Amino acid sequence: MSVTISPLNIVLDKQNPRFVVINDNSEATIRKYMSMYEDVCQLAEGINNNRGLLLGERIVVIEENDQYVVMEGNRRTVALQFLLNRDLIPDGFQHKVPFVSNETLANIKEIEIDVAPNRQYAIALMAKRHIQGVKDWKPLAKKQFFASMFNDGSTVEELSMRTGIKVSEIRKDIRDYKLLLKVSSEYKQEHPEFDEDLITYKIDPFLRIFSASQQINGVSRKPSDILKMKYDLQENTGSELPNDIFSSILQQIFESTIVNKTISTRNTLFDVPGVRTLIESLEHANRNTAEGSTPEGSTPEGSTPEGSTPEGSTPEGSTPEGSTPEGSTPEGSTPEGSTPEGSTPEGSTPEGSTPEGSTPEGSTPKGSTPKGSTPKGSTPEGSTPEGGTPEGGTLEGGTPEGGTPEGSTPGGSAAGGGPAPGGLAPGSFFEHISWNKLSPSNNDHIGLIVALNELYSMSRNSTKGKSMKIYESFPVGAGMLLRTAYEQALILQLKKTGIWGSLLNQYTMPMLSNIESHIKSNITIVLPLPNMRSAFNLILNSHSRDFLNSNVHKPGMIRTTSSTLEGLASGGMVALIQLIIDNV
Repeated sequence: MSVTISPLNIVLDKQNPRFVVINDNSEATIRKYMSMYEDVCQLAEGINNNRGLLLGERIVVIEENDQYVVMEGNRRTVALQFLLNRDLIPDGFQHKVPFVSNETLANIKEIEIDVAPNRQYAIALMAKRHIQGVKDWKPLAKKQFFASMFNDGSTVEELSMRTGIKVSEIRKDIRDYKLLLKVSSEYKQEHPEFDEDLITYKIDPFLRIFSASQQINGVSRKPSDILKMKYDLQENTGSELPNDIFSSILQQIFESTIVNKTISTRNTLFDVPGVRTLIESLEHANRNTAEGSTPEGSTPEGSTPEGSTPEGSTPEGSTPEGSTPEGSTPEGSTPEGSTPEGSTPEGSTPEGSTPEGSTPEGSTPKGSTPKGSTPKGSTPEGSTPEGGTPEGGTLEGGTPEGGTPEGSTPGGSAAGGGPAPGGLAPGSFFEHISWNKLSPSNNDHIGLIVALNELYSMSRNSTKGKSMKIYESFPVGAGMLLRTAYEQALILQLKKTGIWGSLLNQYTMPMLSNIESHIKSNITIVLPLPNMRSAFNLILNSHSRDFLNSNVHKPGMIRTTSSTLEGLASGGMVALIQLIIDNV
């Protein structure tokens, strides 16, 4: 059916996929949106130049609540309304719409339009025309269209039949839109200061993070596999990761791609600040939990129930007559010209000492096994695992390097005999800091690299002959290094953001207090990420600089302890330095 009507009497469709993403989808707001994003002012100029609509450009409407609601031709309707009534043109766009000529006015006062029998019929027509070529919608509008139709009860297969679009493409569009809408809503709840409309988002960087393959140790992996993503029957996105971890990762991705726009389509998942750390920490925790658990009533791999003897072995302290365990040296002997690792030449003992737990030459210590036949995962009584620390020298919060954590099993051990690197607990100081994005060939990076390299070593290694880590034994020196690393990180960030020069105009050699004040005055420029600003403010509020300065200039007036250093590190220092490096 066709009717002749004035364009001013046609009502814009608030349910149109392009408009439902607008917070306020009144007709006035829709007209402004179309002026900003749909080139409707340019279309009005074209209609005026052509003296009316061209053939084949009939508008399609449906009749709802005694009104004609436009289903196909929203841009043309708005353009005609602008030409007929300039009061409808939004502020700031009047100069873009020409004054209508008399000839055009005569041709557009009333136009013939087609009336569709119902909305479903019109939607099918609209989908075919728009999604297949007449006027391509923006990607977000297409995704929202399919999600809206799916939520209203249409199946993916039905949408495919109506539009000619593949089922897989439609399903992906629905999932993309639902995920984006969910993450955006959650982010806005936590950050009310971010009030950007969904229609203004540049969604390609956000979506590409979930599709661009990530290289891990030379192996290409899909982000959906790394994040263990899954979908329910309503095409909502979930994950097998813990909810808080998955939610945190999604928020980081949204903030980096949509809010701060620091991540582009050229980046991959692990380029998003904090994501790699969360994933690797979780994998280490899962691996160590698995290694540390043994089903009730079972025996850890490589061990033997009390009082029993491993299959194929001999009773405690004995060896079958005339035999030697495969791969070992006859009891008490040493290959010609060699000395057992960690021992002294035959017949000698370090001056004035006798190794604890040693036995006369040629005998085997109680409960031990000749070299080469030690049961998997066990260590002879009184010995130290290769690469471990002396008795009592277990690193705080960990195990001797190459050893096995208490309560864990050797199963899944690394090639060196110990568990895979990492652990359940977060670092106490700088043992988890990573500076692989810094380049030794870049003069701006060298200062921070040098400081972090030493802090890392002091956090990972123990003082020789003691169980204490180096920073625990030398807290004053470690505090000086911490101040250096902090200062170098701030200088690097000032240089990266182009603010360092303005500071040098004020001070020839800026002090740390000058650097902090300058950053505070330009904080949104120097520290664009909210997490950066949060960490920096924690450091300022705890007066960390004052303490570190006193440690350098007045070490006799304060007492720097390892606990103090750990508090400074966990109070924002490590987080800020790592964020600066990750976004270098």
